[in-house]
Amino acid sequence: MPNRFHFLVNRIAGRGRAGRVWERVRARLEEQARLNPNLIYTFSPAGEPFPFDHLDPETVLVAVGGDGSVHHAAPLAIRHGLTLGVIPAGTGNDFSAALGIPADPVRAVDVLLNGTSTPVDIAQVGERWFINAGGFGLDADIAHFVETHPWVKRRGTLGYAVAFPVTIAHHRPYTVRVTLDGQSHQFEKVTLLIVALSPRLAGGMKIAPEASQFDGIFDICVAHGFTKPGLLKAFPTIYRGTHIHLPGVFMGRAKHIRLDFENGVYRGQFDGERVSGEGPVEMVCRSDVLRVCLPGRPPVTDPERTP
Repeated sequence: MPNRFHFLVNRIAGRGRAGRVWERVRARLEEQARLNPNLIYTFSPAGEPFPFDHLDPETVLVAVGGDGSVHHAAPLAIRHGLTLGVIPAGTGNDFSAALGIPADPVRAVDVLLNGTSTPVDIAQVGERWFINAGGFGLDADIAHFVETHPWVKRRGTLGYAVAFPVTIAHHRPYTVRVTLDGQSHQFEKVTLLIVALSPRLAGGMKIAPEASQFDGIFDICVAHGFTKPGLLKAFPTIYRGTHIHLPGVFMGRAKHIRLDFENGVYRGQFDGERVSGEGPVEMVCRSDVLRVCLPGRPPVTDPERTP
């Protein structure tokens, strides 16, 4: 049972919800500290400098916020060899939901106090990481649009539905060669390409319904050849996960993925955070670098879940 915690509190996450959640978390911690004098916790605002090298190696680094907060906290945990904890307080909270971390802050604190440090999959892309999903296409257009239009971002998960018909008007399909563990596939007129570690993103879109963060492989979804009216018609099926049966949707699995874009330039999103650059994108699913404090015993991986 861990006794040392450092909380990274992103008070603006979830349109300010994280600040209110943190007050409930502190109250629960103070209550537990009275029962356990060995319980030590510190906190700092997310994104501000902090001497993580001085933390005790047994400290659990806890992100209080949404998937974006976890996205930034995970590399810190990896760099300093710390277990990662999560208090869900953002808009979508897809990462924590996929891992069974309770949405209720008090119950989430109890997971930190009584849970198990469990290895989970994380994506390494050069020197960058993502914990949930990386995408190139319409989802990236939406992420860029939401980030540059605060009035949309304030609408939370509804903002993605608002942004979809706006961004689709300006979206341009592309050609990409996708190499999955050495096997190449050429796709033209691609509108959506998502490499997923967990089943859902953007607050509940079941983009890869069979994905798991405990099997050591990515699930990739490529939508190609769709007309814009066809995309609008298909969009609601993503929330049910039934899009995987549509013509023009390719689903694959791999531990190592390479993406070669036709013009050598890409624009994408990692966990909703904007990314862009030149050259091929190479992703490796890592199961040996990040541990997360989770409830109960580690899940058993389905032996049929292979690339």
